[in-house]
Amino acid sequence: MQPTSLRLPVSSLEPRWKRCGPTEETIGFVSKKNQDWFDENDETISLLIEAKRQTRLILENQPTPENKRTHKQAVADCQRGIREVKNTWWQRKAAEIQSYADQRDLRRFYVATKEVFGPTRSSVGGLKDVDGATTITDSEGILSRWKSHFENLLNDQANTTNDLICMTPQYPVRH
Repeated sequence: MQPTSLRLPVSSLEPRWKRCGPTEETIGFVSKKNQDWFDENDETISLLIEAKRQTRLILENQPTPENKRTHKQAVADCQRGIREVKNTWWQRKAAEIQSYADQRDLRRFYVATKEVFGPTRSSVGGLKDVDGATTITDSEGILSRWKSHFENLLNDQANTTNDLICMTPQYPVRH
């Protein structure tokens, strides 16, 4: 039970709520631009979850071994059904996108791929210079820095002496 000091009278909330109405109309809501497998199969998923929920309610009211087995089976059926729905959706989407690729319809291919995976974010962050004190932010400088990094990494001179190489045992090459 809430303390009386925390309860707000309904009459004080109504004017605040009415002020939010025009805000919703003006700003609106952001709609999702990518597709999800569960959005298109909402009805099927709801039926599976409702069947599982019903068996859970029965189990809570009558905790018998039979009801426990029934609920366990309903949980497994729900999980299996949802996995099948998801796999079917992905297979359908993959076939659709593959057909666009086969037809060389790159516009639809790109749109369908973007719908599934959503928009990509380009996150060009700063990159530290060799000395580590300055941050490079321009794309040309970043590319140059990566180039020098990999040149130093892959073309590093070995610090071994010839004596050490001569002492390393050599084994015959097997063909």
